[in-house]
Amino acid sequence: MARKRQHARKASETWGAESPLGLENIRARFPFRDEERKRGRPIEFCWAFDVRGSVEKLWPIVADTSRLMGFMGMPEIDFEENDLGLHAETRWFGIQLHWQEPAWEWVDQKYYVVRRHYDKGPIAHYQGICYLEALDSERTRVIAYFGWIPANAIGRLLLKAMFSKTRLGLGIILSRIEEWLERGLPGHPIRHKRMPRADEAAIGRLHEAQKRLLERGLPALAVCELLRYLETADSIDLHRIQLRPLARRLGVGLNDLMRAALYATREGVLTLQWDVICPLCRGARESHEQLMAVPRRGYCRICHHSFVTSTEHAIEVTFRAHPSIRDTTPRHYCSAEPAHRPHIKAQHPLQPGATTLVTPFLDLGEYRLRTLDGSSVCVLDVAARGASETQRVIATRMPERLECGLHPTIELVNPTDKTLIVLIEEPGLGDDRLEPKHVLNAQSFRELFSSELLDCGTQLDMGQQAIVFVDIIQSSHWFATEGDANAFSALLDFFEELAAIADRHGGALVKGLGDGGMLAFAEPSGALDASIELQRAMSGSKPRVRVSGHVGPCIAVNLNGQLDYFGRTVVVAQRLQRVAEEAEVVVSRDLFDAVALSHAQWRDAPKFEGTLALPELSYTAGFVKLPVAPPSAETSEGAAVAAEGEPKGPRPMLH
Repeated sequence: MARKRQHARKASETWGAESPLGLENIRARFPFRDEERKRGRPIEFCWAFDVRGSVEKLWPIVADTSRLMGFMGMPEIDFEENDLGLHAETRWFGIQLHWQEPAWEWVDQKYYVVRRHYDKGPIAHYQGICYLEALDSERTRVIAYFGWIPANAIGRLLLKAMFSKTRLGLGIILSRIEEWLERGLPGHPIRHKRMPRADEAAIGRLHEAQKRLLERGLPALAVCELLRYLETADSIDLHRIQLRPLARRLGVGLNDLMRAALYATREGVLTLQWDVICPLCRGARESHEQLMAVPRRGYCRICHHSFVTSTEHAIEVTFRAHPSIRDTTPRHYCSAEPAHRPHIKAQHPLQPGATTLVTPFLDLGEYRLRTLDGSSVCVLDVAARGASETQRVIATRMPERLECGLHPTIELVNPTDKTLIVLIEEPGLGDDRLEPKHVLNAQSFRELFSSELLDCGTQLDMGQQAIVFVDIIQSSHWFATEGDANAFSALLDFFEELAAIADRHGGALVKGLGDGGMLAFAEPSGALDASIELQRAMSGSKPRVRVSGHVGPCIAVNLNGQLDYFGRTVVVAQRLQRVAEEAEVVVSRDLFDAVALSHAQWRDAPKFEGTLALPELSYTAGFVKLPVAPPSAETSEGAAVAAEGEPKGPRPMLH
């Protein structure tokens, strides 16, 4: 239900609303430049809306300007990146418009500014501003400003005609957001009117796929929630699906959702994508449906940065709805830079010779202050007792480190004769990315997409991996005793058990080794948990096995027609087999400490510690032996696999 809003007040060609910030302050703080004003007098709209909702909750919604403009009926825009930012074109009231859009200015949870400079048509320049003022912890004043400089009389008439439609559209949007926040509704408060929905044929295919996936024994909750999302979500959200945030939204475990998504891809419901990510702006620069098609180098035109794609964080794995299910053709109604780069807490284009003050909202911790191209970088250390005075920073000569207090004021200076874009960003990658190391270690992926290979000669940095080797003790004697046929059948069952246990703990069977296997896990806790469960599963049966593991950096390579892992971490994990025996698990000190650091129950577990000299590697490996007791009624089912985000981990299953 729409509530009464503060209405606009007409004054000449300016419409304003009473606000503590005020229209005059808006003009003073974000003025049109002198060369722009030479084209004529601006037409300006400015309104203030009081909304029941905190700044923290409102910001990600109002920053998604593409979704908002699409809802208001604005025309679709075609964007093309160039060295100056974005070049865009659209049709407005039947008139073709072309413009150059430089980098946006914004401070997270405070304001954003978008500027456009038109090449031709009835408009010369445009400036749009959204400013949020916290009235209290649960109420926010949203100030919306639109300013145009017409190029001719036709433009002036058309812009005046937009007044009522723009104000009404904003009021409806903010009313919907307010109701959505108050009622705690799922999904997104703004749904595109013109976005294509799932038709009856697509819904039928989804239902058939759901039936087949459930018959395979996949997690029912993950399957049903995923397919319901594909049916009901806005198509704008289905072009690039990130599984981590979706798992949190749907309330399902990441591993369950990943299994469901991989099998749904095989069913023709989803498409798997390998996105090349710029290490500076973290935007997806290109996308490929096959890992082999990923080029060895990527280039970001926005950041003017060339980078190799074999580094640990250069590729992100995403999904999109298959075209037979939903039309996910990208549709843009605004570039919406703040929504696409939430890790950036402030961004400011500095004009030649300009000086400006930036006052971002920052929590305690370290941030990175840098120029867009990364040529000048400073670590910004925000401390409770940091300096409270204004910090002056020359954009081209930043200090190596700068300490400041909460809500700092930073004076940025551009001493050059060209525009510099300066930003403050969180240094970490956040928790939304699903990377190759997570997917390649999924048993479901290796079973369903065994043809997925790296380009020959390409090495992919997998970051930290936990590698586990399993070896059958006295395998030759066991084969001779059992006979070839029986031993081979038992060996197949053994590898099937290896793969199943690895899968339950977020890992995968990388390869069989004749009388053993190599497993890989993205998380050390999964490796230790799987090792304990495996040794317990083999207790008292034949064949008997040794289990050893290590954690460290690895690379993925295309070896003998399959994805394999290579590096010293793999070698150390295999060498630890020398000190392993049956009924125990041997892991490196590094792996044990990585688990014990976050799972205190392991610190006092029964264990034997030692070292193993590896002269061929010029390395001495510290190791921990964990004796494994036979299964009991209380522990026969093994450790539970924790859902993502839960503090659960492997339990010591020792007596």
